[in-house]
Amino acid sequence: YSFMHEAVRETLGASPWLGGSMPPTRTQLQERVASAMRTFSASGAGRAYGGGFSFSYNSPAKKNADEQAAQPHPETRQAEAQPAGFFSALIPLAQLDNTYILCQSRAGLVLVGQHAAHERINFERLKAAYSRGDVGAQSMLFPLRMDLNAAQEAALEEMHPQLERMGFLIDPFGGNSYAVKTAPPILADGDVGTALKDLLDEAASFGGSRAVQERIEHALSTVACHASVRAHDKLSFEQMESLLRRLDGVDFSGN
Repeated sequence: YSFMHEAVRETLGASPWLGGSMPPTRTQLQERVASAMRTFSASGAGRAYGGGFSFSYNSPAKKNADEQAAQPHPETRQAEAQPAGFFSALIPLAQLDNTYILCQSRAGLVLVGQHAAHERINFERLKAAYSRGDVGAQSMLFPLRMDLNAAQEAALEEMHPQLERMGFLIDPFGGNSYAVKTAPPILADGDVGTALKDLLDEAASFGGSRAVQERIEHALSTVACHASVRAHDKLSFEQMESLLRRLDGVDFSGN
């Protein structure tokens, strides 16, 4: 934390836009921060804080191929009507190491972890859909064959009804092999096999020692994790703003 705080403070502390009588517009603010980040990166100052740390910035006035890289799930790019809230009011300025979204609030600077934010959004969406029984199931172009170990097979047998409700249709394929025929639509751009094996491994690790509802939520969380943007994925300003806007629809009261 202290490293990021000092890096941001030194980078922005001497920026001319902090002074003056006329506050900048959102676009001007983003452009000026991008300029400050370019200067900071070019100076090599970031290496003074341990190396390997970088700033990423996208000009809001410039459309280029970089904005198409590492896209979140398509729904992240959809403009969703949300009431103004804390996250919607934040102004995204840049990405730190393509992992954190650096934002301005009325009180100062705010860092938002992009993977954790997107995972929480996806988890709440999946949890609500699971409760309604309409997670959906998307057919695989070709069934995905998976070989499971004994612990994974036991977890699959125990959680089979819940997995079907989550959108997974898994049939025996002989021996310890199984064919995955459908998966939740949210994993359309994800690695279904890795997500499913991680889910089964985690389910096997605590077996029946936890309540059914807790195990279901843990499974939904695993799926949400694999369906989310990752650390070091580059996001455009539009994607950052969409992520922040959608965070205002998340109920954090349970945490």
